[in-house]
Amino acid sequence: MITSVRVTLLSLLGAISAYGQTAFLPTADALLDQQGEFFDPPTFLGASISFSIGSFGPSQRRRSLIRFDLSSLSGQFVTSASLTLFRAGSGGTFTNQNVSLFAVSAPNSGWIESTAAWAWENYRATHWAGGNGLGAAGTDYLNTVLGTAVVSSSDAFDASVTFTLNAAGVAALQSWIDTPSSNAGFLLRADGMEAASLGIAQFRSREYLDTAKDPVLTVSTVPKSAT
Repeated sequence: MITSVRVTLLSLLGAISAYGQTAFLPTADALLDQQGEFFDPPTFLGASISFSIGSFGPSQRRRSLIRFDLSSLSGQFVTSASLTLFRAGSGGTFTNQNVSLFAVSAPNSGWIESTAAWAWENYRATHWAGGNGLGAAGTDYLNTVLGTAVVSSSDAFDASVTFTLNAAGVAALQSWIDTPSSNAGFLLRADGMEAASLGIAQFRSREYLDTAKDPVLTVSTVPKSAT
């Protein structure tokens, strides 16, 4: 009931400000845990109440996916956007580490949160187009950073973290609106934390019980006729 009320309120906001700001909740998110591949079947974490990025050490990397349905913005021109996440704890000790957003490539657009894993777009059906953990730049994801945010292990639980999308990020959203089939979502990585095995940063997922802490993508638009 709480979820439906919040989604309704966000939908009303979008309807009222059709040529202003619209807030979107995710339609899917998933944690890809390299260590989970040691099991058969691997660990599926799409239903987890959090997702994370970083690494505890060799073969312990974590990356995450998140996708939003922007089809309601058809005919709109994106002027700016931001993604807000809420912290859900940390493992390890680190300070001021960058988390980067990338666009997942179209060949990986079929991922489903319930069957996505480190090695699998869909378990026992489709591997990622380039390599495990969406590791092949240019094949698994477009190798252009769309936005960054800074995290530390001392961040408070439920502290907000905002990625302000850059020009490439705005262009990616526009392409997803104009060609919905190309919308494979965002890939979140923390390459510095992975390289130095500093630990992990966790974020609330769309399955978290307090829906006020769901990830939110806020998109500002104007009608294309006005550009």
